[in-house]
Amino acid sequence: MAGPGGFALAAEGKSLMVTLSSSVTRIVFDPAGYYARWSDDDRRAWSPRQRSALNDYLLAEYRLAPRDGNAPLSEGVARIVRGWADLRAAATYMAAARYAGSLQASRCFAGLPPSIHAFMRMGFAVSRKQPPGGIASQAALVGLGGASLAALAPHVPAWLASRISLPFADMPVPALDTEPFDLPCFWSALGHASRHPL
Repeated sequence: MAGPGGFALAAEGKSLMVTLSSSVTRIVFDPAGYYARWSDDDRRAWSPRQRSALNDYLLAEYRLAPRDGNAPLSEGVARIVRGWADLRAAATYMAAARYAGSLQASRCFAGLPPSIHAFMRMGFAVSRKQPPGGIASQAALVGLGGASLAALAPHVPAWLASRISLPFADMPVPALDTEPFDLPCFWSALGHASRHPL
């Protein structure tokens, strides 16, 4: 039976629900905790009042949508919430697969982590539109991945869609291609990221 979080509960379902609910609360009300322009050192230095003020700033600056607390989470949204800490790595893996043509021809390719090479061998569709200037670094790959995740917005509620860009706020945003979002690649990348963090 599906619970309020939108997924079937096993015997340990109560603790899963508590964890999921806590994760949703952090994503909704503590964007400063994952906003990419601030480091973990910054976060440790903040007082509770400073953190609250920075969260208020982000809510206003990015027009972050509120969440209807009564709306259940779909299974897909629950998976994204559970994998939120791995979202940046997942986007990197996804970009490596989508832009494999440019990446393999780039000087940075040989120095990328083996887990990126392994994900590229999984055989996901390569984008017809490759970055014209190539991919200069792993950081550029992260930026491409973050831009690709913008296409996830139609598949998730507004409160989540409005926050997807925040873990990539330190990256220049490349122009998006117009190809459909590859959900199977994204789910595989999210799972791969949980096993192989970058």
